[in-house]
Amino acid sequence: MKIDHLPYDIDEFKDYRWYHEHYWKACALQLLLTHSGNANGLRLLDYGCGRGEFLAMATAAGFETSGLDMDPHCVELAQRHGNARQVAAEDYLESIPSGSVDVVSCFHVLEHVENPKRLLRAMRRVSRRFVLLAVPNLRCFQPWNKRQQMMVNKGHLQGWDQATLRNLAETHCGLELVAFTTDMTILPSVSSRVARLFGPVVAKGFNLKILSRLWPGRCTSIIALFKVTECR
Repeated sequence: MKIDHLPYDIDEFKDYRWYHEHYWKACALQLLLTHSGNANGLRLLDYGCGRGEFLAMATAAGFETSGLDMDPHCVELAQRHGNARQVAAEDYLESIPSGSVDVVSCFHVLEHVENPKRLLRAMRRVSRRFVLLAVPNLRCFQPWNKRQQMMVNKGHLQGWDQATLRNLAETHCGLELVAFTTDMTILPSVSSRVARLFGPVVAKGFNLKILSRLWPGRCTSIIALFKVTECR
């Protein structure tokens, strides 16, 4: 599993990615809280926990959290926010007992694994109630400049839109969609020009208040909450 886009440290005040990285996690957490009810006492496992920001956010919301990641430095960073440990890339949650948590979250990891069906079925096995996913949206806007190469992350092995992610989860992995939500829509050529002319704060407002309302289906991440079906 190759991940070539994850910075270990993001400066909140200097790096525009900080807000976006936190925004889609906040959107995912709000989706979960809307449908899970009171989080107090619910156990959440974040698979591919990265730097651990979602562990901190979910803990603050009342969940009992733990995290897994294959990157030792990410685990070290995540341990600042909660219980995190390292697993092998080929683990596929085999070390976690069935039905041992209420929620498994997995953000921007599924596109990197050799066998996403196997991993998603493993999440269903481990979770008693919900699987919360975020993956890159193949329908997000690409650069309009035809001379510019299309944005492709070389670490991604596959990708989805809403319909194909739902098909994978429901038809092949025994999950049932509860709801989708959206994060931020970005028009690369236009948004970057707004940022250069007016600054990152205005660009953020432009992306959220205008683009995201006009084209919510073109957001950068597909965020989906699935429930575990009765039959395991």
